[in-house]
Amino acid sequence: MKKIIPTTFAAVLAISSCSLLIGCDASIPNDPNAAENEAREKSSQDDNTSEEEKKKFDDLIAPPPAPEENK
Repeated sequence: MKKIIPTTFAAVLAISSCSLLIGCDASIPNDPNAAENEAREKSSQDDNTSEEEKKKFDDLIAPPPAPEENK
């Protein structure tokens, strides 16, 4: 029983440090089509929404009016 805890701790430490030693690539690969995809997503979202729906969505996210003070 005395050797189980240190052995378990050593195994966990070795396994967890393995990812630090191997690591990942230092940089994230750039997406060559990122700007094109982003522009396409923005235009497709704008095209599918009518003016009535835009107004409805704007009304839903608008803050409530300020309460009037009693005079």
